[in-house]
Amino acid sequence: MVARMLNNLKATLLKSGHFARAARVISRLTQLVPSDPTQRRDLGVSLVQAGECGQAIKHLRAYLEMAPTAHEVKPKRPTQKKKSGPEGPTLRVEMIMSVLTLGACCVFGKHEV
Repeated sequence: MVARMLNNLKATLLKSGHFARAARVISRLTQLVPSDPTQRRDLGVSLVQAGECGQAIKHLRAYLEMAPTAHEVKPKRPTQKKKSGPEGPTLRVEMIMSVLTLGACCVFGKHEV
């Protein structure tokens, strides 16, 4: 129940662009469900968006270690089409690798991603 509440709060914060606050919530989710690689991915991406690239690197690396073939799995399409438009962009491993490659720049204060 707590995890579901935190997931709802996470979604609200991410939609409103409060990435630093979302990162704190996702950090708690990773403590509650340490085996969930998507929480590590979301934490890393939220930290990047919040300008904390140095901290994001360890979480994105952990995601890649926990789900090394995640980039090969395509998201399932809903059986019913949404009227609101196309689905949002999916996170690609190429983006994560770019963040990891550019991590040194972020750590030294150049966090323009």
